[in-house]
Amino acid sequence: MADGELTKRKVVVLGWDGAVFELAVRWAREGRLPALAGMLERGAYGRMKSTIPPVSAPAWASFVTGNNPGRHGIYYFKEHISGTYESRLVCGADRRGKPLWRMLNEQGRRAGIVNLVMTYPPEPLDGFIVSGMDTPGEDSAYTYPPELKEELLRRLGEYIIEPTLEEEARTYRYDALWDKIERHMESQIAATRYLLEHGEWDVFAVNFRATDSVQHHFWKFMEPAHPQYDPAGAGRYGDRILRVYQRLDEFVAEVRRRLSPEDVLIVMSDHGFGPTSDKVIYLNNWLAEQGWLRFRRQPAAPQSAAGLGRLVWRTAWERLRQMVPQRLKTALERLAPRWYQRIRYPAAFFFIDWEHTLAYADEYQESIWINLAGREPQGTVQPGAEYEKLRRQILERLHEWKDPLTGEAVIEYAGLREEIYHGTELERAPDIILIPRQDPYYRVRPSHTSPGPVSIYTMSRQELLREYLPNGTHRLYGMLFVEGPGIAAGRALEGAEIIDMAPTILHLAGCAVPRGLDGRVLAELFEALPTVRYFDAIESGETPAGGDLYNEEERAILEERLRGLGYLD
Repeated sequence: MADGELTKRKVVVLGWDGAVFELAVRWAREGRLPALAGMLERGAYGRMKSTIPPVSAPAWASFVTGNNPGRHGIYYFKEHISGTYESRLVCGADRRGKPLWRMLNEQGRRAGIVNLVMTYPPEPLDGFIVSGMDTPGEDSAYTYPPELKEELLRRLGEYIIEPTLEEEARTYRYDALWDKIERHMESQIAATRYLLEHGEWDVFAVNFRATDSVQHHFWKFMEPAHPQYDPAGAGRYGDRILRVYQRLDEFVAEVRRRLSPEDVLIVMSDHGFGPTSDKVIYLNNWLAEQGWLRFRRQPAAPQSAAGLGRLVWRTAWERLRQMVPQRLKTALERLAPRWYQRIRYPAAFFFIDWEHTLAYADEYQESIWINLAGREPQGTVQPGAEYEKLRRQILERLHEWKDPLTGEAVIEYAGLREEIYHGTELERAPDIILIPRQDPYYRVRPSHTSPGPVSIYTMSRQELLREYLPNGTHRLYGMLFVEGPGIAAGRALEGAEIIDMAPTILHLAGCAVPRGLDGRVLAELFEALPTVRYFDAIESGETPAGGDLYNEEERAILEERLRGLGYLD
């Protein structure tokens, strides 16, 4: 196909957040997902590597920029605040670099973007944006152009950005939980259908979050080997993950019918998924075992009076932090700075003796920070040789860490931040990043929830049932299916990464690709080696808005939403 013809193509990307390649292929070949089965025959397909860690926030930021987190600056849903032991929520305003829609606009292509993570606040563009789960709520200005919000509500009756699932999940009300997930999915399908038909676009990308939500909460009903497996519940809920895949597969078929034979259809996920297990690791307890962290008082067994007291205190402390209004925090900062610092601490850090601590983990993400002088308020490690030596020592011992019951390695991968990322935003990354063992999955939990001073623990079935713990979680590899003219039919892909999507979409839309992106055009998608046009671009570190945009109420809403998916404790 000549370049002139290539420019006529439209490209549609249907994201199934967290969808599993192996499940999708198996169900497609069993005839349960006929639209994907057709894409297996007519298009190219394979696993696609996510970011490290495989979390939606950095993954979708990598999708839209074509760059690694070291350049776009999003590593998780929260980031460390330099000069403190605190963290803050991030959003699209914190994403550095030029996103896909601006790259398209600069070459005369219109973009329609719906529900991608890290797109709030929506920025002006030629086309439209409906921002994703980093949007605080339905009252927010979540569309560009602004009037699109009212148009959607007028036409559809409602639009659900992201449901809050924590209450239903914690109380095991699975019918109510399913109703919320299904209603959210149908709301986004209706909005996508409307925007595909009535919006003006050349490239359209949408992310359906239902696959992620249902797998977090319903995996245990699908897998008899799961430690939380419920035979009675399996009969009622064991097909819910499949039902989400099937509903989205029906929509894939609908979209394919709407497109012309010259257009390209992509179905993908930002990361994969798999079951959790009964294995738990406590990074701060482990750091204390190694002599790199000191607690002001040691964790007590939960059944003891001290342990019960600590549990009550932890719960009350978190609620207090959430309820204290900002004006009172501001007054405390001025009148009692020591108490102000304490009320801002997460409960996980409340028991740490910072003056005698060399390294710590925030334990909501799988990483370790050095208590670095000049960065942390009570830093004990000097930059330079001391910092580097300590990081190497920690890395070495992480690789040596074994489960005393099984002899298995606890950590599947661990690396220094500069070994994983590169770019101008590297300083925003944790000092050490790790991936726990995946099979069985070793879950990282806050050390203040541990049953005493242990670094690794096997939870009983009763403990798993008593505590709110999502029974499915993320894996490193997602999926990619591509169908369209010039795409190799039936070709199995290897080596695709999520950073490759922006340059590949640009090429498919007939655009030139900026030189210097971390991602590449996936040449193996095509029947014949493609002729890719490139141009020199000046890298910009600008952000759409910049800064922390959330007020206290919005932060509380977003944190509750993230807790409902197990991303925050």
